[in-house]
Amino acid sequence: MRGVFKELQRFAGRARGWWVAGLLLVAVVVLLGVMVLDDDGRTLAERVADGGFASGALAFVMPAAIAGIVLVAGASGELRAMLAVEPRREVVYRTKVSAAALVVVPAVAAAYLLYAGGAWGVHAAAGMPADGAGPDTAGLAAELAWTGLRVLALAAAAGALGGALGTMIGRWPVATLVLCIALATIERVCRGLDAPEWSLTMNARAWLAGPHAVALTPGGAGPWWMGGLVVLGVVAVAVVVGSLVFRRRELR
Repeated sequence: MRGVFKELQRFAGRARGWWVAGLLLVAVVVLLGVMVLDDDGRTLAERVADGGFASGALAFVMPAAIAGIVLVAGASGELRAMLAVEPRREVVYRTKVSAAALVVVPAVAAAYLLYAGGAWGVHAAAGMPADGAGPDTAGLAAELAWTGLRVLALAAAAGALGGALGTMIGRWPVATLVLCIALATIERVCRGLDAPEWSLTMNARAWLAGPHAVALTPGGAGPWWMGGLVVLGVVAVAVVVGSLVFRRRELR
C-alpha cells in the first residue's frame, strides 16, 4: 500500500496528468453545450430515465483510460529504479496498475460533478423543472448520485486497463494507439456479427444507465449489471495478460 501511495504522489507531479484534466474539462463543456443546443423539451429526469444522461457520462471513460496509460508509461530507467528497490516484477506491476486505477477517480469525480451540476443548471435556466411534473428533487438527486458512483467504478476500471497497457508496452503514444485500435476493432466485429451484447460501448452504457433506466436500444446489451460484468471481465483479462507480458518484458 505504501508503494501505491508513493506512485500516487509521483503521478500528481507529472505534467501529463494536467493534459488529461484538460481533456475531461473539454468533455464537460461539449456535453453541456450539446444539451443546450439539443432543445427537445426533455427534463433532466427524462434524460436520466432514457439513458441519455448516462451516455454523456461515458465521455469521461476514455480520458480515464488514457490517463492510466500516460501516467504509468515512462522511461525504462524509471522501472529499473523501482525494480532495484522491489525486484519482484509482480509487485511493481500491481503497484502501477492499482495507482492508475485510483489516480483517475478524483479527476473524473470532479468532471462528473460539473456535468451533473451543469445539467441541472441548464434545465433551471431554461425554466424547466429538472424532475418534470413532480417535485421529486430528492429522488432525482439520488439517481444522479448512483450514476456518479457507477461512473467512478467504470473510470477506475478504465484507469486499470490503461495502467496495464502502459506498463507492458512502455511508450504511452504506442499504448494509446493500441487501445484505440483494439476498441475500434471490437466494436466493428460486434457490428459485423450483429452481436451488440458483446459491444464494450453498449455494455458500458448499460452499466452507467443503471437499473431504473429504460432499454437504450432494442436488442442491445443485457441488464445493467451484466454490462458491468462484461466490462470488468475484459479489464481483468487485459490486466492478467499485462502481468504475463511485463514479467518477460526486456527493459532497455
